[in-house]
Amino acid sequence: MDDFPSEFDLVVVGTGFSESIIAAAASRVGKTVLHVDENDYYGGFWASFNFDTFVSHLEKSKDTQIKKCRLRNCESRWLEFTEDCPDINGWNKDKILKESRRFNIDLIPKMNFCNGKLVDLLISSNICRYTEFRAVDKVLTVLNGQMDIVPGSRADIFTKKNVSIIEKRLLMKFMNQCVEYDKVNNSEEKNEFQEFPENGKFIDLMEQQRLTENLIHYILHSMCMGNETTTFKEGIQRIRTYLSSIGRYGNTPFLFPMYGCGEIPQCFCRLCAVFGGVYCLGRPITDVKTVESNDEQVVIMKFGDQNITTKKLVHGLASDVLETQETNEFISRAPFVETFFREDYPSENEDDDTKPTIIFSSYFEVPSSVKKSYTTETQNGPIYKCCGAFMELDYDESIRQSKELYEKMYPDDEFLPKAPEPEEIIMGDEDATEGNVNLGVLADLVDSEEKDDEKKETPEKEENSEVTTT
Repeated sequence: MDDFPSEFDLVVVGTGFSESIIAAAASRVGKTVLHVDENDYYGGFWASFNFDTFVSHLEKSKDTQIKKCRLRNCESRWLEFTEDCPDINGWNKDKILKESRRFNIDLIPKMNFCNGKLVDLLISSNICRYTEFRAVDKVLTVLNGQMDIVPGSRADIFTKKNVSIIEKRLLMKFMNQCVEYDKVNNSEEKNEFQEFPENGKFIDLMEQQRLTENLIHYILHSMCMGNETTTFKEGIQRIRTYLSSIGRYGNTPFLFPMYGCGEIPQCFCRLCAVFGGVYCLGRPITDVKTVESNDEQVVIMKFGDQNITTKKLVHGLASDVLETQETNEFISRAPFVETFFREDYPSENEDDDTKPTIIFSSYFEVPSSVKKSYTTETQNGPIYKCCGAFMELDYDESIRQSKELYEKMYPDDEFLPKAPEPEEIIMGDEDATEGNVNLGVLADLVDSEEKDDEKKETPEKEENSEVTTT
């Protein structure tokens, strides 16, 4: 490692979602970035695994010798197959293991609103070229013991057979009021919702508007993804995001990464690498300390046998660079593998042959952190801590906190400006500008652009492109 740089503007420890955003943003504006992870995979607590790797990861997380913040209370169990019952509907342990690479399991599953902050950020920064999404075909809810499709668009509402004409009109009126809420217009007519207190309960507003129980269920539990404690302000914002997302990429409010949510951090890592970021997986940093240098604090650390100096250090929950105390907040997850999916709720005394059979079950807890100590520069000099994963349907709050942390670190630099297209890159001895990259990364960009052109043959997928893992 004689030719390995010893000084960086920024060192990022961990390849989780927030850490990867900050690494990409810094690299994009010309900072020298070293991005390391002691794991041999990308994503940290935001990763996606195939089945074999997932089970292996649960077993490794049981190791109490690991001091760093890790998955907790990990358990997994197979159904015991016997000679009398070698399989269930043709499925057994051997067949699942054989097919294990055909599906992934997310540690922190997320949905992406078509008009949400993540999709907007991927497009505005031109990172969308590095991944591919699928539209979520249907949004389902359990209503009166049956799986029911949630109506979203005007066409969906007026074609539903289990919603009366009066209910359809009430639902359309309510949704229009939500969309028009707080809009500035020249008419004297006021929105009925403007006089409702922002901290009031959203369910009280719906009851005040005389919505039926079925309509309240659709809106509160399926569109808002809320409950009886959801406030009016939260409910209105969620409804507006849900409705504004329908129609952007088809008749659906949601997109999902083709190969799992673990692809999202990798998109930002790819951008960081394209603009000169250095990546090292499976290599921890140790002996982190801050020192004075030229009247400013810098961070010195051990990276293998080499000393690394950086102006700023960013780490996430998954790292123990400061030997910080583990979080007391966790997200509980329990992925199951069943024989089939029921469209209704079976009764407790139903015959065994009509019930789904759980072939594989698992449970684990993911360390969580939101709005707490995600920056520690006041205590540890130029050392910053990212927020961790938490219970959020989309990535909005994670993006907001990542941007806020980046602006604390680099208040004069733009946050993730649009990456240039290959034809905009200046090569040779011409003067470089902020949007230029060197010849060494040109091949990556040209390759990506050629794949984009293939994708653009389908108009509705112009803003998406092929997945490229880092």
